[in-house]
Amino acid sequence: MFTFPVGLFTETAPWDFDRIATDLWIDASANLFDAVSGGNAAAADAPVLRIGDKSGNGRDLKHRGTSGNAGTRKAAAVNGRDIVRLDGTDDGYSLDADLALVDHTILMAFRPAATITAASVGQCLLSGGVGGSSSAELILFTGAVTGNIPTERLSHLILQDIGAGLNVFGYAKTDADISGPNQFSLVWDNSAQTFAGTLNGNDDFGTVSAAGGFAPNRRPNVLRHVGFRGFNNAAFAAIDLMELVVVAGVLSTDDLLRGQGRLAHKWGMTAGLPSGHPYKATAPMV
Repeated sequence: MFTFPVGLFTETAPWDFDRIATDLWIDASANLFDAVSGGNAAAADAPVLRIGDKSGNGRDLKHRGTSGNAGTRKAAAVNGRDIVRLDGTDDGYSLDADLALVDHTILMAFRPAATITAASVGQCLLSGGVGGSSSAELILFTGAVTGNIPTERLSHLILQDIGAGLNVFGYAKTDADISGPNQFSLVWDNSAQTFAGTLNGNDDFGTVSAAGGFAPNRRPNVLRHVGFRGFNNAAFAAIDLMELVVVAGVLSTDDLLRGQGRLAHKWGMTAGLPSGHPYKATAPMV
């Protein structure tokens, strides 16, 4: 009688985002260049003028303005991997054109690069195009936050429109220290008009309906800029950029959990995952 060799079907490689179709995949541990076209690998502690897109769609991130507005490559800075450090003053990256978002899922891994204080309020992680109030942005708020945002928490991730009043669409809040590496996921279901998000795999955002005042032209409909607010070149984020993944469509629950698990194990963030997360102890494999 034939028997299968032991280990023949053993999972042997970590699951990664090349297992799904991505619109944009920025991995700051690789593909860092010293020119906006061509060029060579950026040296450690030198400006990174372009971050290559691993999705195969050619959507490289390019620095804004001059080389002085580019982030810096920091070698082996997070869990033994390279990252791109944005200074929070004038560094940022942009796509050559808006990436249209209808139904979509975004995952991002980052670490605040500076000590979090009340003065850190309003750092823009992601924003839309240059159309003024016609797009949305994701803001990292820290310290005392006023207006219609709860003030009892240390830190907030907020999706808001950039029209009059900066209407809040959803927020995540945490009492935990977020000075270390963090990840978030955002899922926008255009047909259902709902937005859901997690911070470090925890359902801090919950699911929020767009019916509460998020105007149709201010939904999260495009992505263009990373690390600053594009329409007025402001709200620069002092962060270590680790990874950014954009997937067309509402990612399945299984793949979303795999993505969170992959980022957590790759970047040393497993402690932040909730105890019931299927990939808290072991990374997803294929």
